[in-house]
Amino acid sequence: ECRSRWAPYHKKKKIKKLKKSVAVYAVSKQVWDTRITDNLDDLQKKRLTVRTFSLNGYSFYITFPDPDGKNMLIDTAKEGDFDKLMPFLKKEKDIIDFLVITNLSPERTGGLKKVLGNFKVKEFITAFSLEQLQKNIEFRNIIDSVLLKNVKHTNITTSSEKEISDVKVTFSGPEYNSANPSLCTLLNYNSVSFLFPSDIDNNVQNKIHLKADVLFPGK
Repeated sequence: ECRSRWAPYHKKKKIKKLKKSVAVYAVSKQVWDTRITDNLDDLQKKRLTVRTFSLNGYSFYITFPDPDGKNMLIDTAKEGDFDKLMPFLKKEKDIIDFLVITNLSPERTGGLKKVLGNFKVKEFITAFSLEQLQKNIEFRNIIDSVLLKNVKHTNITTSSEKEISDVKVTFSGPEYNSANPSLCTLLNYNSVSFLFPSDIDNNVQNKIHLKADVLFPGK
């Protein structure tokens, strides 16, 4: 269940402190598997995987149980730290199917320009309209890049759901703080759920009433 103290948590045991660069949470229809590793070769296909990185700031890479290998990048960490992450992403795929920016803080948007410049982004998901983002000097050139590359933009203003490769994805929270909205993202697959609360505060948390098996750090 969601708690005010955001931390990675599994209903059976605490996740150990990261000792390597990537933590992998993998779910298939047969097994719920948590491991901390640098080697993904032993992971079977057709799983939902969530990878979190030892960075300053926040970034999470998700692959869906899909024969086409759809993926999602939630946030892009701080600018300098994203350089450490980019070789990993390039090795995986040069396409980002869903790029989700949950909040406009530097800890979440630092690598945004490099993602748009180095990957083919199919859908850009935010709690802001492009017009709102263009009014921000810092994001004006970035949004021009989105428009020039004809990237699909989805502006989440109220809680909504979409299904991606049998994974239920729920976006919540922006309607409760219109001045500085944050997207809270919940993934649910085979009765296992992952929650990325972004920077929502306790007040918003108490209103959306989400539950999850694994909670990832917010602010």
